[in-house]
Amino acid sequence: MIMDKRTEFCDGTALNTGAAGGYLIGNQIDMGQTVPGDPARAHNMWLVVQVDTAVDSAGDGVTVAFELRSDAAAAINADTGTLHFSSGAIAQASLTAGAQFAWQLPIEGNVYERYLGLVQRTAVEAVTAGAVSAFLTMDPPTTIKSYPDAVN
Repeated sequence: MIMDKRTEFCDGTALNTGAAGGYLIGNQIDMGQTVPGDPARAHNMWLVVQVDTAVDSAGDGVTVAFELRSDAAAAINADTGTLHFSSGAIAQASLTAGAQFAWQLPIEGNVYERYLGLVQRTAVEAVTAGAVSAFLTMDPPTTIKSYPDAVN
């Protein structure tokens, strides 16, 4: 998997610990003065989120979704920014340190605005701990499985 620092939203960034809701996390990608169109159209693009520190909450019911949104301003609005992708709710039990998620971005959809960012959407209750790294890549992560050799 190849990662470009210019397409990185966050690197070990703490999740927002406010009440349940949507929060812009990390950095935004400036796609230029004019709308370049859909970045996934020319190449298959993947959104990758890696959990660096396990997500925790006061109870066990918290869920977190990750949304890719764009807006005309760098301070992307977590609720009204144009939605391009949502991971759907991910249970706290799945957000353990070392967990990695990768989603291929849709080729067609809403028109992208100038700034692209990642939104953390927390439901049920507030997150009390957790950190993630997130970025776009054209090479999805692969799982390498090692097998014992057949040499005795």
